[in-house]
Amino acid sequence: MVKENRLYWGAELNYEKPRLKRFLSEIQDGTVPNTWWTYDVAGHNDEAQKETAVLLGKKVFSTPKPLRLIERMLQISVEENDIVLDFFAGSGSTAHAVLKYSTEKKPINFICIQLSEVINEKTEAFKAGYRTIFDITKSRIQKAIKKIEKENPDLNVNLGFKVFETVPDFRINSDENGLSLTNLTMFDDVLLTEEQYQTLLVTWSLYDGSELTTPITPIQLDDYTAHLCERRLYMIAPNFSSNALKALLHKLDNIHDENFDPNKIIFYANNFDSVKQMELNEAIRSYANKKSIEIDVVVRN
Repeated sequence: MVKENRLYWGAELNYEKPRLKRFLSEIQDGTVPNTWWTYDVAGHNDEAQKETAVLLGKKVFSTPKPLRLIERMLQISVEENDIVLDFFAGSGSTAHAVLKYSTEKKPINFICIQLSEVINEKTEAFKAGYRTIFDITKSRIQKAIKKIEKENPDLNVNLGFKVFETVPDFRINSDENGLSLTNLTMFDDVLLTEEQYQTLLVTWSLYDGSELTTPITPIQLDDYTAHLCERRLYMIAPNFSSNALKALLHKLDNIHDENFDPNKIIFYANNFDSVKQMELNEAIRSYANKKSIEIDVVVRN
């Protein structure tokens, strides 16, 4: 050990008993990475500007981060299927780097958050058609995905993403009620756009305890489409017919369809008049389905 310089007697060689030296490379996989990165390793602002301009056509962001910098950070910090969280998404460099890293190394995910900050009218970004920082973020991610897919035609990685945003409550009322005579009135139909429909569906699923990643499955009931999330069946669309009700009861009776076993049916009152509400409620409560499922009926405004 003395010949191998394995003993340590202190800085002034005054220890009564020596200590055994253990080297980092012997007790860990590799060594602690050096985090002082020069521009030739991690890139620089000019490089980041050019990367942004290639995708967006112009230098629309003043301080983007170079991809090489974020890729280096990912290299020393993430494991497969990790989630990278960026609270200030900005030009979308983090999302772009994660997508690129997932293609070249191992699959990871990102959550990027960006306020809808208004862009100054005198900037190149505004002249290019962008009105908020978020518009730049979203466009960068979309174009980065297209670029990666074009460069990797045989790619077998899901590069999709979803956008979640806070929106004003567009519903007429925001109450939740049990089905009773107090709310069996005729509602004016509210024609939801597809975007509003999806917003309401996801909002309700989160309100009911699901996660953003919980699958929501469309369920076809004759010519009507409902959505199943865990054991909750959401019926938001209008035009629920008697045939759709028959299809629902038949599906509840189908003992071979084990994946369909809702214990709660939640419908959007504005798209169900009083007659349809009563018909659905009576049918569910009085019908002894072959799966012996006890089902609650909930109306939401």
